[in-house]
Amino acid sequence: MGVKAVKSVKIGIIVVALAAAAAIFFLFGGGEEALPPDEGPESSWMCADCGHVFDLTLSQSTAALEKVNGAPPIECQKCKAMKAYGYIVCGVCQTKFFGPEVPGSTGVCTKCKPDAEVPPEEEEAADEPPVPLR
Repeated sequence: MGVKAVKSVKIGIIVVALAAAAAIFFLFGGGEEALPPDEGPESSWMCADCGHVFDLTLSQSTAALEKVNGAPPIECQKCKAMKAYGYIVCGVCQTKFFGPEVPGSTGVCTKCKPDAEVPPEEEEAADEPPVPLR
């Protein structure tokens, strides 16, 4: 086998490998296309003041959270109170309720467990000196 024949075989192998890679890419796709921010996932919010439920796109929720330094509550779209939080949907009765991170919330379904008590807020003991670390 001559030098030209070896070069031809190498070039043929490279062409076949590139064709196979292209076929795999087109058959199985190159992954999902990125969605524009306003078409992406929505986040759901509920106002603790007026009960209004609303959804925000990814870019809208990002902007709302930036206004409040990254942590809820955000502004309610209806009453404009700064009392909108993400909510939980009960798996039993589909009632929307707030988790325990929301002030005044029990963190349990208000319909299935209406007698649940709001957990007491933890207070730091101001009179106790800090415990030294060893």
